[in-house]
Amino acid sequence: LLGEFHAKALDASGELFFSREVFDDYYYGKGSTYPDVQGSVGILFEQASTRGKQVDTSFGKRTFIEGMLNHYRVSFSTLRGAHEIQDRLKAFRRRHDTDSVKNAAKGAWIVGDDRDPARVAHMLNVMAQHQVEIYRLDEDLTIDGQRFAANEAWIIPRQQRQALLVEAMFSRPTSFKDETFYDVSGFTLALAYDVPHKASRSVPAKGAAFDVDNAVPKSSVSGALPIAFAVPWHQLHAPALLQQLTQNNVRVRIVTKATEVQTVQGGVALAAGDLLIPTGIQDDAQAVQDELAQWLAGHPMVVHAIQQGRALSGPDLGSGSMRAARKIRPAMVVGDGLNPYDAGEIWHLADQQLGLSLTRVEWYRLNRFPLDDYTHLLMVAGNYGQLSEALKQKITTWVKNGGHLVLTEGASTWSESLPWGSKPDNGQAKEEGDDERRPYGEFQADQAERIIGGAIMNLDIDITHPLGYGLQRGELPIMKNNLITLQMADNPYGTVAVYDENPLMAGYASTENREALAGKAAITASVVGSGRVIRFADNPLFRGHWLGSSRVYVNALYFSHLIQRTQLPKAPR
Repeated sequence: LLGEFHAKALDASGELFFSREVFDDYYYGKGSTYPDVQGSVGILFEQASTRGKQVDTSFGKRTFIEGMLNHYRVSFSTLRGAHEIQDRLKAFRRRHDTDSVKNAAKGAWIVGDDRDPARVAHMLNVMAQHQVEIYRLDEDLTIDGQRFAANEAWIIPRQQRQALLVEAMFSRPTSFKDETFYDVSGFTLALAYDVPHKASRSVPAKGAAFDVDNAVPKSSVSGALPIAFAVPWHQLHAPALLQQLTQNNVRVRIVTKATEVQTVQGGVALAAGDLLIPTGIQDDAQAVQDELAQWLAGHPMVVHAIQQGRALSGPDLGSGSMRAARKIRPAMVVGDGLNPYDAGEIWHLADQQLGLSLTRVEWYRLNRFPLDDYTHLLMVAGNYGQLSEALKQKITTWVKNGGHLVLTEGASTWSESLPWGSKPDNGQAKEEGDDERRPYGEFQADQAERIIGGAIMNLDIDITHPLGYGLQRGELPIMKNNLITLQMADNPYGTVAVYDENPLMAGYASTENREALAGKAAITASVVGSGRVIRFADNPLFRGHWLGSSRVYVNALYFSHLIQRTQLPKAPR
């Protein structure tokens, strides 16, 4: 109905337009779709850019002013249309509240805290800002083998005013009327945050309503100095704390073998990746304790005070398996031809989540860039055919001398052609039947079958590998919007993650693409000389809110030096 008012306004000014041809309407994160599940009406209109004051087009000369006028016209036609059909819009809004509750499924969604209450609270706060009802779980509950402990999980009733939005956040669509996607087709919020969740047929006993300020347990480090402090790595804010501590020259150790230590609260199990801050080796132990106390005042999280150096079981605190953390200084390659979105997401991670100053260098300046002053070089998708052979050799030499190269998407496959690798396998090899005659008009539909516009895939990931430290499960959802797969690592211990045999979790991917992905490498890590090369087939930081898979990228920054050469000795003859 509103579109008819836009059409009349554009017809009156002699402007040509098109509608209903492109831009799918499935992803609830879009501005045109997001209102639809909240009793509002989302309308998308776009104006072709003139990229300056004037441009020649097949429609004749187009000016910047004409483009602005079209926005003006449809803005007022929206207001005019809304005024004309206001009774229908108001009735639609009123029906939304009652129908949402009446038509919603019974029961509730149950969300576990995944031993990282801050990450889960971050997700729930997004929902709470939309007035979604959320309550503490008041009793132990097991659903389909998944256990949720009382006071460590949350209840989201399905029958509530925001029922449609709740279902949009948890739904996992895998089939669609239209399979040609311009953008994301999988949008499950709980998978983006990688939190355990199940649908319950009934609403369990409810505790207190969600309050973000009280959702995360708080620790205190006041009192007498302990032998050491321990920080579980699986916590959302642990990487930012490590960044601050190492930046301030605090000596931090990393647990690489599980151990159990004696704390003020009793025995506590520490897992690979957890941080140790021994007080006896610090230049000023009291200053370190004060720094921790100040950190905890702004970042609620669990910190353990260890009372003795001897472990209750497993390695003692002075064991060689407690590896030193290192201060990192990464640089990221940017510039024309490289994906600015991916680069922006890495910059956002560093700046907003880690408190890490990230140097950005244009690719054409790399020849004179002092790579030896940096620990990591980060490269995103883009056209690296622009790099000279001399520059490729410079990067290769830097890695062999101890540099850590971290690559995502197309940069990963490009790197496989450098001196330490072989030809890339980008998953786009010629398919059987490509030479068969096909109708020209079927091209777009055939193309849609081949591409993955944005679907959630399940990775089988090795959580014993340093890149998997802190993960609670060997399954990890990741957003995939390309056809890239990696070559398996050159040794059996270097393929960190592969796509699951049934990889699709939510969104659209053709049967052929799902079968092609199954079992293929998604994350690899190689030791090259004294350096490391870490490859991601996908972008684990998708749009800055994938707090689940982003943890693996964070590990690539802080734990890459823990990756050891894994060459088995030859069996006796």
